[in-house]
Order: sequence, then structure tokens, then C-alpha cells
Amino acid sequence: MATKSALEDEEKKYFEKCVHSFRFYRKHALENLRKNNKDFHALPTRHQSMLKNFMAKQKEVKRCIEMNYMFILHMLDDVQDIFNPHEELNNTSSSDSSDPLEVMEHQDSITGE
Repeated sequence: MATKSALEDEEKKYFEKCVHSFRFYRKHALENLRKNNKDFHALPTRHQSMLKNFMAKQKEVKRCIEMNYMFILHMLDDVQDIFNPHEELNNTSSSDSSDPLEVMEHQDSITGE
């Protein structure tokens, strides 16, 4: 039978993996969105014209991803002290905590939208 300390360590590792997954939600979701846009633009023009609202819907998806990520960051604000108030979790986020509107404008300038 596992000791209480071993179970707590295992739970902490699992929790940190979950937090890590949440922190990379935005990056992963935006990569999928870019792939969808690339695939759309690879279609013949005739086929693109059949998907009249595709780009407008993609912009809305991007906006939703950014808003979801802001919610996730807010949700994760206080998780560092969940196991030990004096110990921080491994913070794996990089520049993902940027202002979402600034990020969206930058990405739009890259994709030409």
C-alpha cells in the first residue's frame, strides 16, 4: 500500500500535468486554426467559394480561443499554492500570457487577414 506522501506526490505530478495542458491550450488551438486556414487556402478557388463564411467563422473561433485562454489563466491564478503555499508549480508558459487582442492583431498581420 502506498504511503500518504507517495500518493500526494503522485497527485501533485498529475495536477502539474493538467496545469501544463491548460497552459498550452491556446498554442495548440491556434496551431490547429492555422492548419485549417492553410488547408482552406490550398483548395481551388471554386471550392473555397462554396464555403462562403469560412474565414468569418475562423475569426470567431480565434476570438473564442483567446477568450477561453483568458478564462484558463484566471482559473489557474491561484493554483501555485494548492499543495504548498510556499512552493510554486513549474511554470511552463512562455509568452502565452500576452494581451489577447495584441496577439490577434499580430497574427492577423501575419496571415494577411
